[in-house]
Amino acid sequence: MAMAGTRPSTGVFSGEYNGAEESLWDSLSTPSKYKIEKASQKDLVEWVEMAGRLLIERVYPVMKSQYSVAKKCSKVEKKLMERQEELISAQRALVGAQAQLVKLQEQLLEKREQVITDVKTTAKEEMRSFSTVLEKECKTSLAPQRIQRAVAAASEDRSCNIVIYGLTDSPGDKEELLPELWTTLAEKPLVKSAQRLGRFIAGQTRPMKISLASKEMQSCILSKKTRLRESELFSRVYISPDLTSEERVARAVLVKKLKEEKERSPGKSFRIKGGEVVEVSSGTQ
Repeated sequence: MAMAGTRPSTGVFSGEYNGAEESLWDSLSTPSKYKIEKASQKDLVEWVEMAGRLLIERVYPVMKSQYSVAKKCSKVEKKLMERQEELISAQRALVGAQAQLVKLQEQLLEKREQVITDVKTTAKEEMRSFSTVLEKECKTSLAPQRIQRAVAAASEDRSCNIVIYGLTDSPGDKEELLPELWTTLAEKPLVKSAQRLGRFIAGQTRPMKISLASKEMQSCILSKKTRLRESELFSRVYISPDLTSEERVARAVLVKKLKEEKERSPGKSFRIKGGEVVEVSSGTQ
């Protein structure tokens, strides 16, 4: 019996096989009556066995590989179909969401137009009502002189001003106490103007507004105002920045809160800082 990979040693198939399958395939594909008649039974058996081995060694692996590839392709094709169905489903959902978004945008535009119309109508009615109230109630308060004073107060630069509270007042006040006040503070500021605020009323002390030459002078005096507590003459005098009416109201609220905190906690110290009432530790007093 011939070994796999070689041809029979005798007969019409004698000679080395050496991997040359073409001659065997030629014999298989074009059988010759002469070859078959001349071949011995042994040669025929070896010939059939060799053909079987070739089939097993060469054809079967190829068929198996093709089957495996076909199986894998089938799986890939199935997954591709599933992904395609998912993509189609996602596209449908996206189209539905886009349609919903367009509908919502249309509704939003309708509501916006309605709101704009309502606001315009309300504004017209409010302006009409406001004009009527101004015409009836504010003729006196909106006199030209008062309007000019209000505009001047609003546009005034207060950054160089201070207001002194508690300074002894008199009908013909000439600011006699200011030099002594500056001496107590160890300052010699350049005063541009000084005036009492409001009309003189017996038994009351009007604030005095001082306009200084620079903001640096104002800051320096404000930083030394606590020295007045040690002075017998000015112990009840208080100096603050020149505030607007709204700022004075807010300041009054903070001062009231400061007094309440001091009454609630006599053993502690408090002060106004950054628009709040804060406790002062002993090391920072």
